[in-house]
Amino acid sequence: MRLGPLIAALAAPACASFPARPSPDVAIAREDLVLTVGAAAVAVDVRYEFAFAAPPRPMRLAFPVAAGGAVSGFAAAAAGPLPVVAAGRHLWLTPFGYFPTYRFDVSAAAWRLARGRLAVRYAQAAPAAFAYVLGSGRSWAGPIQTLRVTVVDPAHRVRAARIEGHPWNPAEPRILTALEPEGEVELDLSPPADPARARRPPSADSATLSR
Repeated sequence: MRLGPLIAALAAPACASFPARPSPDVAIAREDLVLTVGAAAVAVDVRYEFAFAAPPRPMRLAFPVAAGGAVSGFAAAAAGPLPVVAAGRHLWLTPFGYFPTYRFDVSAAAWRLARGRLAVRYAQAAPAAFAYVLGSGRSWAGPIQTLRVTVVDPAHRVRAARIEGHPWNPAEPRILTALEPEGEVELDLSPPADPARARRPPSADSATLSR
């Protein structure tokens, strides 16, 4: 295994840097990513299904967000909402620098009640481009068994899309299997119709995260 999925499990609240691998018994069975492109921001809704080779245990997770526009409305949920315990740029170091990173805790009981499912949602300002980090973690066992990426673009702002540097037509969902990612999902966007709106903080959907 080269790189794992987006979220990396931390053994302790210290800095998580490559190539830490503290969760060899937990794998990503499925990752469903929906990117909704708005007038000035991209809303991210990602759902994970984890496979546990051993009984679930309490875990602190780190979620890095690609450098770019302002982030708002970050929320995570397993059996219920998971409060973010820390956020900042000092928590996730990659060979390319620091990513803004959000951390939150998942109890063993939450894992069991959620049957290994986890949801994350946020919005990020995106006046010209957007990226979602895939290859930021090495902490999970094996590859992502199934990755599905869907782009919703009602304003027709997407000019080009790439996964791991490979172009694809965002008008159709992209499904990849046995993926060991090294890069990002990238969107090239046309400028927003209202440039002033792009400079304002984005707003995220406040609906409850649920499966």
